[in-house]
Amino acid sequence: MFLVTPDLTGRHVEAWSADRLPFEPKGWKRDFRDELRAALVQLVASAGEILAAEYVSEIRAYADTENVLLYNVGQGPLRAAAANGLRFERRFGPPPARPVPCSWAAPHYYRYRLIPRDQQRSGWRGVRRLAAWPSVSLGRDWSASPAAVWFAVRRAVVADHTRHRPVQHFAVCLTLDGRARPAGVTKVLFDGAIAALHRYQGSAEAEVAARVAATLGIRADEVASLLCDDTAAVLGDRDLVRPRLQGVQWNPQDEACVLGRLVCTGSRSSAGDSIAGEVWEVVAS
Repeated sequence: MFLVTPDLTGRHVEAWSADRLPFEPKGWKRDFRDELRAALVQLVASAGEILAAEYVSEIRAYADTENVLLYNVGQGPLRAAAANGLRFERRFGPPPARPVPCSWAAPHYYRYRLIPRDQQRSGWRGVRRLAAWPSVSLGRDWSASPAAVWFAVRRAVVADHTRHRPVQHFAVCLTLDGRARPAGVTKVLFDGAIAALHRYQGSAEAEVAARVAATLGIRADEVASLLCDDTAAVLGDRDLVRPRLQGVQWNPQDEACVLGRLVCTGSRSSAGDSIAGEVWEVVAS
């Protein structure tokens, strides 16, 4: 039900599967994840290289691309390949043919490869920039939750368009100045940055504002004001953050993020880690 084919030169890994890799898989999907992990740990980026991860399928059902390619695999096997940064991409179309005959259908294809850091070519083309922000400090202990990233980006982001319309697909490009390992902070960075481009639309505003404020050590009314402000909400209204146990669960529109890029400089100022970024509407090229 799956096939993993690592390149003998240690430059890329390809895989096919009968079903998409989920979080905490069981049965053959767990075997698939484990074999994929064993192959990916052999990828080691040199200076000037980043990891490019691609997911290809004709199936257009909901999928968080970053989860499918990175989070569900786990950060450990990706650490060496993504030491300088990474890129993840979702493409819609038929997977390439498998190198060996198999009796089962394989509608899901994954490819991981090392590419030059400045390589821009992908299956998507930017049609308009939606928003951008300069390098902003993330503060201390930011990597535990998207909240700190949301707060930093939300205060700094500037929308390029005041009239918002639905965006089917978008790309997020981030530059991280800091010492954090990219494989371990990708989810927090992208979830927080994408969340900053929504306006909160839900029924638990006061409760979630209080919980996020407690996490950040700021006033709840400041959080509520930023959550409900639409000046940079280029991705529209959304039930963005929900109470969960004693904390919150963030719910940005990351399923529409078909291309993400995170490059790390490795430097760090006295103010700690910082992040800059751009968000583009994209169409298939």
